[in-house]
Amino acid sequence: MVSILAFLIGAVIIYGVTAKPSFLWNNYKVVRLRKTVGDSAAQKIHIVIGVIFIVIGIVKLFS
Repeated sequence: MVSILAFLIGAVIIYGVTAKPSFLWNNYKVVRLRKTVGDSAAQKIHIVIGVIFIVIGIVKLFS
């Protein structure tokens, strides 16, 4: 169960960065991060976090 949840969280984070839907990309925490580090860096940070969640999900699935 944890593996599926981690995989879904990672997928939603990566989707939110690549597709940039307003409900994720205009979240006040994301806007604050984008203003602090810039759009490109905020994208990279979220992609890395999403990949980490997906890797955790895959590791938990096979352990």
